[in-house]
Amino acid sequence: MSAEGEHVSMKRPWENHPFHADFITPGSLEHTLRQPHTLDSLKGMLLARIPPQEHEFFETVLSFGTIMHEGQKRKDGIIDYFHHPLGAAIRIAHLEIPDSREKKRIITAALLHDTDEDYIPKPGEEGFQKRFKNHFARLQKDDPDLFIQIYDDIQTMNKHRAKKNTYLSVIKQNGLAPVK
Repeated sequence: MSAEGEHVSMKRPWENHPFHADFITPGSLEHTLRQPHTLDSLKGMLLARIPPQEHEFFETVLSFGTIMHEGQKRKDGIIDYFHHPLGAAIRIAHLEIPDSREKKRIITAALLHDTDEDYIPKPGEEGFQKRFKNHFARLQKDDPDLFIQIYDDIQTMNKHRAKKNTYLSVIKQNGLAPVK
């Protein structure tokens, strides 16, 4: 929404692709996620797909993600950045993953996948690793291995992203790709 409360059209490059209409059909998950949402409504969509006994865990994860992305906006400068990880997590929550612990780990990693890379501590603030450990201290007691795996997932995603960004910058510098 704009400052005046009007909905802002968020056209993405692939939306002009001929197959896009087949993929984004009214009523589909993708169609729903492309509609304007508040962070609270997206959080509600995610929690609706999570077993009630896991709500406290995911409320803690959601609060960490919200804190770590506080004040950040998407490239359009309007939408809160945390919409992106929430959308990824909602898509994963809709998948049939038989191992509930594995699904919990993957959804959590999706929610937090940009937190380490995007977090810039203010002077006197703790670094990402310490904030992660402190925020989840109580939950880590229940399943410490899960949090080690989640933290490793986040670090692995950042390494892959760094490699991809290096590759893309080389391609752009050599004129092999259009420069944006």
